[in-house]
Amino acid sequence: MKIKIYQINLERDGDRVAFQDLEHLPEYQGSADVNSALYDCVFEGDVDCATLEDVFRVFNLEPPAEYTGRSLSVSDVLEIPEGQGVEAGFYFCDRIGFQRVKFDPAHAQPVEKPMRVV
Repeated sequence: MKIKIYQINLERDGDRVAFQDLEHLPEYQGSADVNSALYDCVFEGDVDCATLEDVFRVFNLEPPAEYTGRSLSVSDVLEIPEGQGVEAGFYFCDRIGFQRVKFDPAHAQPVEKPMRVV
């Protein structure tokens, strides 16, 4: 499965929404919308996964050796492109499971060298 992982850059997180679930975003930032500008793309590549839960497991228990992002956690966003066995879109890692969200990757910051695994 091809994926991209976006994680909140803690230096740009003035409202301290990193690691908060969707339900609590309005309390911290005054809006329920995911702020794409807070995020960095920390991974882009292919992983041997069939579901979003598989991705969560891999990036918590068995991350690729060259992956330098944090363990996949609440507030991270997964991008799934077309044709991957999961409906294409952006998925917020919530307290329990993943929630489909609006996310604009054009506002996220790329890292110098996103991890690529084949």
